Amino acid sequence: MYQALDSEISLVQLLPKVPNILWVYPRVMNGKLHFFEPKAGFETAAFGILEPVPEGAREISVKEISGFLVPGLGFDQKGGRIGKGKGYYDQALANYAGETVGISFSSLVVDELPKDAWDVKMKWLATEKGVVKIGKV
Repeated sequence: MYQALDSEISLVQLLPKVPNILWVYPRVMNGKLHFFEPKAGFETAAFGILEPVPEGAREISVKEISGFLVPGLGFDQKGGRIGKGKGYYDQALANYAGETVGISFSSLVVDELPKDAWDVKMKWLATEKGVVKIGKV
């Protein structure tokens, strides 16, 4: 999960509808994403992003996470994603085999985006119009 910026789709209403899921949130530490089950709430970090307070929170390894909901500035129909340019999600998900869901407004989905060799593709795309498997957009 992620804490949405004003320009991103907020999924906060999803949480109570699936109470059996352990929701973890990213926090940038030492130039990498770490994921925490927030126990002490959130604090404002760089770029105004709310990140979990690490004190008292349990860190969860990427290998323990069954799926990622990933925001982006734009997505393409092949699973490509444009983020904020720091590569945090690409680095964290480089060897991840689980589910990845790009979250965006449909107006930000295009046919194809430029890509680099290290870019991680999403397996699913979710917009206000629904959720589709990549390749079936």
